[in-house]
Amino acid sequence: VRGANGAMALVWAEPSDDGLSSHPVAMPRDPATGAWGGPVAAAAEKGRQSRAVSGAFDADGALHLAWESAAVSTNAAGEVETGVTEIREAALPATADPAVLAADISFAEGDTVPGEEARIVMTVRNLGLGTAAGVRPRLWVRDGAGAETELFGETGAHVALDLPGGAAVAVTNLWVCDDSLAELTFRAAAETPASAADAELSNNQAVWKPGAPDLWPENARCVAETAEIRLLTATVRNYGLGPAREGTVVSFRRGEPDGPEIGADDLGAVLAGEGNGYDAGISWNMAGISFTSAWETVWAVVDTGDPLADSTRAQPIRVMTALDTDGDGLLDAEEDMLGTDPTKADTDGDGVTDYDEVYATFTDPLVKNGGDHTVTTPVPVPYAWLDSYMLGDGSEAGYEAAARATAANGVNAVWQCYVAGLNPTNWSDRFETHIWIGADGSPVVTWTPDLGEARVYTVKGKETLGGDWSPTNAASRFFRVKVGMP
Repeated sequence: VRGANGAMALVWAEPSDDGLSSHPVAMPRDPATGAWGGPVAAAAEKGRQSRAVSGAFDADGALHLAWESAAVSTNAAGEVETGVTEIREAALPATADPAVLAADISFAEGDTVPGEEARIVMTVRNLGLGTAAGVRPRLWVRDGAGAETELFGETGAHVALDLPGGAAVAVTNLWVCDDSLAELTFRAAAETPASAADAELSNNQAVWKPGAPDLWPENARCVAETAEIRLLTATVRNYGLGPAREGTVVSFRRGEPDGPEIGADDLGAVLAGEGNGYDAGISWNMAGISFTSAWETVWAVVDTGDPLADSTRAQPIRVMTALDTDGDGLLDAEEDMLGTDPTKADTDGDGVTDYDEVYATFTDPLVKNGGDHTVTTPVPVPYAWLDSYMLGDGSEAGYEAAARATAANGVNAVWQCYVAGLNPTNWSDRFETHIWIGADGSPVVTWTPDLGEARVYTVKGKETLGGDWSPTNAASRFFRVKVGMP
């Protein structure tokens, strides 16, 4: 991405730590020095995958990113499934934006031992494109009684840092582990001089509660049990270090994460650890609800007491509504998936409803009995054959009417001309039978036109005008030839 005065940045979607999600990243280039800064990432979202990232510099030098954010999950077989896709946007300021995020505070070791020194790592970032000057990282710990103590590294207070656009620096702090981990709160800050540029002051502090649960809804999905009943489910996993209490509510809301609630489920206790989860779900009866579209978005929202975090983590579920505009038995959402017309009970006009073609006759509701011949005549007549005589107007109704009409000879219907091999536009064309006595005295019967094996010809005869027709024999004096399809 190029901007004015030499501004330049690379943008891409980068995989997150879970190997499934991804988030947009931009790496700016300093036009003054020509140096590339560190990657500047837009907020990552678990269970969402960023695609088609693009960017543009505005007149003030800020970099605007836009991308598709698709809900992703894995099914029971471990296969990736993609759900609702939304368009997201974020702006990276042209000036410096020092920040510290809650996700940037963690223990350096996997386990902590009470009474022993532990290392805590905090990362200070510059989320802007300009250089952040004089940034001083600080970290405090507050116990359950509210007493707060500042932590330092092995060399004491941290020195001020100059962070180029997109840069991130990890700082290690030392702390003597307390066994009351659930009651502790760590507070990190990125302090800047009063004269230094800072595009957003609200992200200069972050709080981390290592003993608290960290609940995320995943694998949100819908199962259509009947035409009106939907089973909505979501698995809630705990990525924190503390257990989640029993009774945490999972809400299912229409339209938006803070939209009307259609149902809720209470969680059981969820132990800490990515492998621990709880399946929440509701049964949604759509009977009596008026819908205006084939699909409805329902959000699975975990109520953790932080509305902003809950809204950000909410997972969308694409739900097929009970709307059936044409009343054929197929819901509009099913017709959307099939490609049929939700306003026509019989999309292809072949006399069989879309529902019956899908669930009864197992034919294609988009193709009229093959889509290339008539269906209202005793014998299907190919459209191509009618076209060769310029019959019909190109529409299904036109072909049907042309095939049932009387041919130019005034004797046959057009469809009979197709069977017999006649020209339906020639007034003198007839199916003719020829009879003579062969050399051995037996009758010989032939006919024109003779289409060979493309048709089935049956010859019958009788001895008198009033007799019964029977297979031909030497005594027959009267004959008839029937022509039919194979």
